Amino acid sequence: TLIRTARDHVGPDIRLMVDAATAWADADEGLPLMPLFRDFGFEWVEAPLPIDDLAGHARFQGFGVPIGGGDLGLTTRYEYEQAFDVGLIDIAQPDVTMVGGITELMRVAEVARVRGKRIVPHGYKSNITIATNLGFLSRHWADEPCEYSTSLSPLRWELTREHFPIGSDGRIAVPQAPGLGVSLDPATVERFRIA
Repeated sequence: TLIRTARDHVGPDIRLMVDAATAWADADEGLPLMPLFRDFGFEWVEAPLPIDDLAGHARFQGFGVPIGGGDLGLTTRYEYEQAFDVGLIDIAQPDVTMVGGITELMRVAEVARVRGKRIVPHGYKSNITIATNLGFLSRHWADEPCEYSTSLSPLRWELTREHFPIGSDGRIAVPQAPGLGVSLDPATVERFRIA
């Protein structure tokens, strides 16, 4: 299976998760895979269903594999409360560009914290998003991964003057400059400007 192949390829010591990206129309499609994700040591399953299927999300509990969600559309802490309390997700995955900025991201984090849940911010856009998530994660109560896009989009890699290489220890240095620690690259902005 692909699940076994993924684990065999990276070895037993690499943290591995799967982003289903709402691939399953309903829980019945994804549930048969949950024992395999557990047996092959997957750290979590992200976005198994459209996030408004809260009852479906709740059915993924009990397999020993945490469920993440919210990256594809939840916009407030109130929606995350429902995702935790009704959908029974284990990991909130807010995207700072959709959840209302850093302030609401911090409110979602508090919703997660009081419930004993995790938060791993979504970050599949540009270095601006990565910088924002690094700032959040650097002050977070737990050591969580930073989502790191490998998209070939020039906006992903060239929008800022700063770059965020992954170190030999698997970590990304937190920017130390003021604000988010990044500055726009004027040449990239001009290249993609629409008059």
